[in-house]
Amino acid sequence: MACSPLVARLVAAIATLAATLSLSSCTMPRFAGRAESEQTPSACESAYYAASDSSAMAASGSGWPAIMRYLSARSAASQWIEVSAQCTDRFSEGVIRAAQSQYAAATLGERLGLGDDASSADAAQTDGTAESSSIDGSGDSAAVVNAPADVSSTSASAAHDLTGVSDLSVEPAVLASMALAEDRAGFIAEILTARGDDGNATLKLSSMHKSAGERLISLSEIEAAADPRQKAYDVSQLLAHPNEIVDPATGLTAPTLAVAEINCAREELAALSPAEQTASSSDTGSADVSDSAKAADNADATASATNEARKESASLRILARFVASRAARAFSYGYPTFDQALFD
Repeated sequence: MACSPLVARLVAAIATLAATLSLSSCTMPRFAGRAESEQTPSACESAYYAASDSSAMAASGSGWPAIMRYLSARSAASQWIEVSAQCTDRFSEGVIRAAQSQYAAATLGERLGLGDDASSADAAQTDGTAESSSIDGSGDSAAVVNAPADVSSTSASAAHDLTGVSDLSVEPAVLASMALAEDRAGFIAEILTARGDDGNATLKLSSMHKSAGERLISLSEIEAAADPRQKAYDVSQLLAHPNEIVDPATGLTAPTLAVAEINCAREELAALSPAEQTASSSDTGSADVSDSAKAADNADATASATNEARKESASLRILARFVASRAARAFSYGYPTFDQALFD
C-alpha cells in the first residue's frame, strides 16, 4: 500500500531524530586523571582558600560570635603563613595577612578575657632554649623551629630571633639584607630606650633585633667584608620625632617605634621578594653516557628538585613567621592595620 507524502515525511523525521540522538550519545574520549587534576586545587590554592575563609569569618562584620572570630583569627594567622610558603608570588601578602590576623586574635582575646598560654610558650621558646634543627628536606616539619608559636598564638610581641635554626635555603644576599634591617631596628630601639619617651622601647627589644641580625649573617655565611650592617645609623629624624613620626612609605603619622618595626618588616619583605628569594641549588648536570645511566640521572635530578622545593618551602615558612612577628609587633605599638596602610 502506498504511503502518503505526510506519512513519508513523518518516518523520515523520526529516522533523522534517532540518528541524531545516537550520535549525541557518543562522548569525547576521556583522558585518565585529567578531570581529577583540573578539579584538585594546588597546595597554593588550598592554602589561600583556607586562609581567606578563616579571615572572612574573623572579620568584624562577619556576624559570628566573638569567640568564633577569635579562633578563626588564630587559624587564619597560621594559614596565611602557609600561603607565604606555598605561593611564591603571594609571600608578602601572606606575611602581612598573618600579622593582621595575629593582632586581631590578640585584640579579641583581650576583650574576651582569655589567658593566652601559647604566648607564654612563645617567650620560653625565644630565650635561647629552642631545639636546634636544620632543613634536610625530609619534611617541612624538620625546619619548623621556634614556631609556629609566634603567629598561631596571639602574642603580638613574640621575640623570635631564629634561635635553633641551623640552615636556610635562601640566597646569602637576601639574609644579609634582612640582617641590615634587623640591626637598624635594634639601633633605633636602643636610641628610643635611652630617651625614655616610649615605654615599649627597651634594651631587650634592641638586643633581640641585633641578635637576629647576627644570626642572619651567620646563616648567610658571607665574608666579614660583605657584612652590610653599619652598627650606627642616622638618627636625626628620631631625635626630632621621638614619640610620633610620619611614615615615609605611606605619609601616615604613627608612633616612632611602630614605624621602625613596620619598616623593618618592609625591608625584609623587599629582600624576600620573588626576584630575590631563589633558593640555593646544587648542580645536577651529568655526562652523556648510556640510556640507563641517563634514566638514573634523570631520576636523581627529579628527586633533587623535589628535595630542594621542600627545603625552599620550609625556609620560606620560617622566614614568613619571622617577618610577620615584626609586623604584628608594629601593630601592637600603634601602627595602623587597615589594608591601605600596608599594601601598595
